[in-house]
Amino acid sequence: MATSMLCIGDSLTYWNHGFDKYVSELAPTMFPAEAVGSEVKPGASLEDMLSESRFKRRIKDGAPGGNPWDVVVLQDDMPEASVEAFRRAARALVGCAKSAGCKRPILLAAWGYARLAAISTEVIANAHRELGSELGVEVAPVGRAFSVARERASAELGAGVAFELLGPDGEHPSPAGTFLMACTLIATLLLRGSETVATGWQQSWGCTEWRPAGVDEGTAEFLQDVAAQAVREWNAQ
Repeated sequence: MATSMLCIGDSLTYWNHGFDKYVSELAPTMFPAEAVGSEVKPGASLEDMLSESRFKRRIKDGAPGGNPWDVVVLQDDMPEASVEAFRRAARALVGCAKSAGCKRPILLAAWGYARLAAISTEVIANAHRELGSELGVEVAPVGRAFSVARERASAELGAGVAFELLGPDGEHPSPAGTFLMACTLIATLLLRGSETVATGWQQSWGCTEWRPAGVDEGTAEFLQDVAAQAVREWNAQ
């Protein structure tokens, strides 16, 4: 069944033409392109977005056709703000989404980066876990998936394999990074608990074999497996 989705975030969301577009390419039956949208602002935190009426309005207006969004993904760039600012803004935007009829608001826990190193990937993950538990909403552990990918890459892909999740600036995702973001969101939506999933789980959910330019078949399969592992481990904690 088609699912509508709105992604709210900054350049981490819209980089590489938008991770929402990657979700539609990977799972077109579940997320057809016409049912997926985004509302973004460069360099903005969720608190910045909360102060602009267009973000709440986009949530309240609902999906094409007028129904509430099935999924609203909230991505904060926490190193650009603070943990407390994230909590304030995410609480308000989750509340807005629920009031508008969205049944599955999702917090996307991204990653830290060297330029603003005080807020690490671990700090981001912990803040999202705590708030997700408080609000009763799911978390897509993208930063954790990035960590798992790096831990496994050298052993499974071999030394010298070109494998970068971040682009040249060390902050924004590479195409492989955006692909992993999309896979992690899909796994968050479809994996329940910490159950073991057999190879080929993506195809069993109607996912395609699409991958972005520059990501070969082996790397794509590896990143899909990483996404499933990261979500299983997150759910088991």
